[in-house]
Amino acid sequence: MNIKTILIFALFFPMVWDVITTALGIVGVLGTNIIAWGIAVVVAITIASVNLCTKGILKLARSGTNDFTLFLPVILVLCILFDFTTSLNGNARYLILSNVAAGKNMGIMEVLQKAETGEQFFYIILVTIITTASPAIVGWLTDIDWLD
Repeated sequence: MNIKTILIFALFFPMVWDVITTALGIVGVLGTNIIAWGIAVVVAITIASVNLCTKGILKLARSGTNDFTLFLPVILVLCILFDFTTSLNGNARYLILSNVAAGKNMGIMEVLQKAETGEQFFYIILVTIITTASPAIVGWLTDIDWLD
């Protein structure tokens, strides 16, 4: 087994956690009814899929074949920002409040202020960065490039 395989295997778990926390972050804002959960799961999987295809999206954008391909990096950045904020929301609500539905009327900064220590705040930010980046890293490592 080579290092690339080990990294792909190791980053698979943060990638799954990214999908889960993205869904939890969305549910934390929309509510915990069945429709909100359905939307959250579909959006979380879609965002992770776009993030997973970062390499191909950037390659297509560099080709500049039409106006749409030039707009793809903007869509990618929006997806990554959405992923980060919803994952941060999900991590904070789950790890700080121990309940996604708790503090439904609270903004993410209010939830983060409830962190018991600076270390807890730092770890939540660090975990969110790692999990948000993991789909793109797995995509790069597996050479997912649908343009070949």
